[in-house]
Amino acid sequence: MNLFGMGPMEIAVILIVALIIFGPGKLPEIGGQVGRAVRDFRRATRDLTAEFQESIDDVQSTIGEMKATVTDVRNETAALAATIPASLDISQPAPGTRTPAQANGMPAAQEPTVHAPAGNGASPETTGATVASKVDPLADLASLDDDLLSTGSDKPA
Repeated sequence: MNLFGMGPMEIAVILIVALIIFGPGKLPEIGGQVGRAVRDFRRATRDLTAEFQESIDDVQSTIGEMKATVTDVRNETAALAATIPASLDISQPAPGTRTPAQANGMPAAQEPTVHAPAGNGASPETTGATVASKVDPLADLASLDDDLLSTGSDKPA
């Protein structure tokens, strides 16, 4: 048996020295005090451990609630984002809304329309797309004329 790094012989020497110093009458009383001190120490460590465990459980439950809230918000946002493209028709302004051209005093018939090639996401300035007006509906075909001239054939590529 090894207690606090001491063997049985070392413990026996300590007990004999304690018996000589304190005497046989005081030794049981000192043993009781040591026992109570050990019991109080164990109780204090158990209470402290319980408090720490309670704090950890509290934090974990809060984290769980936050994760559930984040998941709910993410699901609601995804559902809302899925409904937005269907509810918006970008080609036609909503009734009662003013376009930027109308806000600048331009009548609705003269509003410029930008036509860019679909799918590449490039702006009209970088692709060479034309800015057509609703006053001149044939202006949309100007880009086709440019394509025919660049390929040198009568059929579009």
